[in-house]
Amino acid sequence: MYEKKTILSSVIKLKISEMHDPRLLEGLKTAFPNLRELIVTTSEEMDSRGEVSGMELGVVLKACGDWGTLKHLEIVVPSYPKQIMDIIQALLDAEAKGVFKGLKTLRILTNCENYEIHELTENELDLLKKLLIAMDGMDAVTISDLFFCEESLRNILHFLETNKMNVSKFKMFQEEKSVSDSEDSPERSEAEDDFY
Repeated sequence: MYEKKTILSSVIKLKISEMHDPRLLEGLKTAFPNLRELIVTTSEEMDSRGEVSGMELGVVLKACGDWGTLKHLEIVVPSYPKQIMDIIQALLDAEAKGVFKGLKTLRILTNCENYEIHELTENELDLLKKLLIAMDGMDAVTISDLFFCEESLRNILHFLETNKMNVSKFKMFQEEKSVSDSEDSPERSEAEDDFY
């Protein structure tokens, strides 16, 4: 038993594919106490039993809280919440849970191919600003497939520049013009997206 604990304690990078029960992440904190990099990839919306995957963005993020040693976190979820407010709130809840504490890089990706253009309300923009401040301590933040109208994108970039925040570290703002390109080429790579 002692040897088993020693082996698990030495693991610093873990990649898990097609996990559909986020509760399993809680147990991993005990099994891998010194983990520095975690990659959880769930692309399918249904599990092997034909049931809807439980890997919703907010639930997965909360399950990754209080890890302590985690420096790099990458999550691929089947889809995002439909409303931009729910996406922002899920990230703010994760910050409150301590998910961002100590993180150097955060990558959140999805395979849902939802190209909805988000026009932020004043309240949504205020919450997004709060989120950006919370993420500013990281070296790099990538959140794919968030498309904003021109005015919302301009307001976001103005906030970052006004507060002397490094715009290039936030790869999470895509302009609406890139939507038509994405629809024409569904098998695009991340490098082809128009991030700001």
